[in-house]
Amino acid sequence: EMRTHDYEGAISEFDVALTKILTRRMRALVYLNRGAALNQKKRFDEAIRDFTEAIRLDSSQSNAFLGRGWAYLKREDNERALSDFNEAIRLAPNAARAYQNRGQILYDRGNFEAALSDFAELARCEPKSVYAFLMKARCYVALKDSDRALASFDAAIMLDPKNARALTERSRLYQSRGEPQKSAADLAEAVRLQTQQSTAHATPSPAPSKFPGELGPGTRLDIAPLPHAPLPGASELS
Repeated sequence: EMRTHDYEGAISEFDVALTKILTRRMRALVYLNRGAALNQKKRFDEAIRDFTEAIRLDSSQSNAFLGRGWAYLKREDNERALSDFNEAIRLAPNAARAYQNRGQILYDRGNFEAALSDFAELARCEPKSVYAFLMKARCYVALKDSDRALASFDAAIMLDPKNARALTERSRLYQSRGEPQKSAADLAEAVRLQTQQSTAHATPSPAPSKFPGELGPGTRLDIAPLPHAPLPGASELS
């Protein structure tokens, strides 16, 4: 059911599984997977309880800390979220989503050097992540490292040449570097892409008063939830 995104159906299946005699590890996996499904249904308090039980049964599951951290984040409990993301990374140094989520929290707090480290790790784990390079660029802008910011914007745009957000922000950087022609070219391309995207919709939304993703410590991109892919052991339950 998780594979088809039928999360209600998956939750029902996990409810039934928990009435059966299971090994400690299998019970932990059921709670872990049900917590992931509850996260997707935005039932965060219930998800936290399931992840906590999964951790009690098997504290080596990095995905349980990742999922609970996400639920805490949605409940705006950033301290507990950070603690869980830290533990997820300790258990699984390649936990890309943990680096992404922790990096976003640190960025929002204005801790740009620590955020940069996390986004660099995200780029290591996912070399084709436009998000990773865009956030690296924003950190470098905040740290007033124009050259590295430009290199990161370049990398993001190379991965996704139609990313109007990255083009707009690189345009601002070019302007601050005293390169008005390059700035104008990027801005023109961003406007062209936005216009193209708007006309592709039957009822285009009005243009925002300022471009989404304005640079600064308060900027947020959507933080990714626990991936939809089945977690280890989930297939054993079906």
